Order: sequence, then structure tokens, then C-alpha cells
Amino acid sequence: LRDSQSVTELRDATMTISSGDSQVRVVSAEQARRLYAAHLDIDAPAGRDPWLLAFARRLSTILGVKVGIMRRSDRTWTLLAQSSPDPLCPLGHPAFDELAERRRSVGVESFVHDATQWTLLSCRVPPARLTVVAIHGDWTLSSPILAMLGENISLVLRTRTAESRARLRLSTHRLARKLASAKGRQAIFDTILRHMTRAVDARIGALAIPDTTDGRLSIVATHGYPLALVEHVRID
Repeated sequence: LRDSQSVTELRDATMTISSGDSQVRVVSAEQARRLYAAHLDIDAPAGRDPWLLAFARRLSTILGVKVGIMRRSDRTWTLLAQSSPDPLCPLGHPAFDELAERRRSVGVESFVHDATQWTLLSCRVPPARLTVVAIHGDWTLSSPILAMLGENISLVLRTRTAESRARLRLSTHRLARKLASAKGRQAIFDTILRHMTRAVDARIGALAIPDTTDGRLSIVATHGYPLALVEHVRID
């Protein structure tokens, strides 16, 4: 019901309102409808970060502006995804840390950097990690719609985190069983590398262990290319 009311209230809204040097943007009814479903049916690999990249591009397409997604962990900000290679607002800007201190589950605020306006949509995902969606322009007149978008993002990130943990536990269990039944050192090496490359969806990989004679690393297993090509290689 709240979604429907928000769309109705903004049905006749003007997309852009210019005032002096600022440019305030308003989400249209059609954009609102698409934003409410933006988190659905995104074809992305398992995990949060691939989904965030696809999601940033979808938001950019819907709103027609640049979008970036970043996360704060241990007081450090990391850019996780952006819709275009163009530079975004700086990660070290005090506005980001101010969001982190407010402890709200979802927040919508605007700030200006180098005469460019941005809207920050913050989503707090357990265990207390803060994810921020930076949207080019001032969209705060559409805060109710963006807040609902933030709730949807939090829901997806929580779900994907739980899925990743479940897959990790299952993969670890499978690896332990395979190692327990492996016969000989080479079988152990091959099993470890096969599971590791599968876990990160790698096309190629290699496993190296210390050589007892000189302490350098010797490659003992490969994935995606023959071991014979590199078995003579020694790594300091």
C-alpha cells in the first residue's frame, strides 16, 4: 500500500527542478515502479559483490545518472561497484563517516562535492556493515521511494550473505571428505586445487609448496593448463 501511495503522489511530478546552480531531481511514477522491482531477477553469480555491480548498472539505467556502491568495514571505505568508469565522489569525504555514526538502518541524504550534488542512500546490513549507494544529483525529494529501495537492498544482501555462508559450509564439508579419502600426496594436491578454483570460479590456477631442498616453492598441481609446463619452475 505504501508503494502504491508513493507512486500515486509522484505521478505528475516533474523530473528535474532547476534552482540557481543546483539541480533537484524527482523520481517519476514509471521510475518508481521500476525501482521497486530493481532488486528482482538480476542474473549475477553467487555472492554480494557481483550482484552489486549488476544492481548499480540497473539503477543507472533507470535513473539516467551515475551510480556507485561502497561499503565501510573497520573504518575503511571500499568502492564495490560503479555504473561507469568515470570518477565518483571521494570515498574519504566526511559525509560518509557521518552516515556511519548515525546508526540508522536506512538513510537518504545529499551533499555537494566540487559543485556536484550527490544523494547517499545508506543501508546497514548485519553485522553492522554499512553499504552506501551514491547517486548523482539531489534526489532527496523522493526520499520515501529511495528508502524503500534501501530496504530492498538490505534484504537482498542479507539473503546473499546467508547463501554464501551456507555454500561455504557445504564446500568445506565436501573438501574435508575428499581429502580424507585421497590416496597419496598428488591426489591431495589435485583435490585442494580443484576445490579452490571452483570456489572462486577461476579458469586457471596452480598450487605451490616449499621444496625441502632449497626452501623455494615448487608447483605441484595446475588447473586449466598442463603441470608439465611449469613443474620445473622454482619461486623465491
